[in-house]
Amino acid sequence: MVAILSFYAAHPRAEAAVMMAQGVDLIVASTAPGGTAPGTALGTTGTGTQNNNNTQIRTGQWDGGAGSIFATVYSFQLPNLGLISNPFSSAAFSSNLNAINNPVGVDYGVDLYGLPSRMTSAISASDYYAGDTPDPAATLLQDSFLTTASPTGQNASSDIASYLNAQYAGGANAGDWVFIRMNIDGDTVIDDVRGGYLTASFEADTALQPFIMYDLVAVPEPSRAVLLSLACFGMLLRRRR
Repeated sequence: MVAILSFYAAHPRAEAAVMMAQGVDLIVASTAPGGTAPGTALGTTGTGTQNNNNTQIRTGQWDGGAGSIFATVYSFQLPNLGLISNPFSSAAFSSNLNAINNPVGVDYGVDLYGLPSRMTSAISASDYYAGDTPDPAATLLQDSFLTTASPTGQNASSDIASYLNAQYAGGANAGDWVFIRMNIDGDTVIDDVRGGYLTASFEADTALQPFIMYDLVAVPEPSRAVLLSLACFGMLLRRRR
């Protein structure tokens, strides 16, 4: 009886909640100019970063001609919802698009990926990716999440609940970190100076920071009569003991 009451106390009826980007968001760059191979995660020393106390971060290209291509990675900590399978009924990632500064004629979109969960929030160089072919090491959450036609301001993704449920793994990964990556969907050299999509970083104002809005699976509340019956049954068992 106590276990049943504790279950309902720990799993209230569904309501919306938010995971805010936590502590770190980094650009992960290609190793070679214009390349698509995994590179070095910039930002550990503050050199060459877009988010070192900067309120925006870049997905695209940073230099002219054969400059490095950047992917953006945001980190989020999974809530502890207890040992429950598939607790997320719906979820969406939201990012504030500040500006697009691609020149006329340069048209590439940004794909949205979910990376495997980890026990720490550290972003790895191997998190980098760019290209039209889906990344086999990650989950494609939305093709063309951002395009040159995307409006400035908040852009919400399609439903990513299945990704979150898979990472939560029935509670085995509660408190672990998940990573949302934005990367360009092309793999050619972008002849542009500091081009790309500029989105708000973790350091931006709270209203602009990236976040995941989610709903939990509803657990039907037991009726008062059922709870009273369980309580009386528990008291009866205690008296018999």
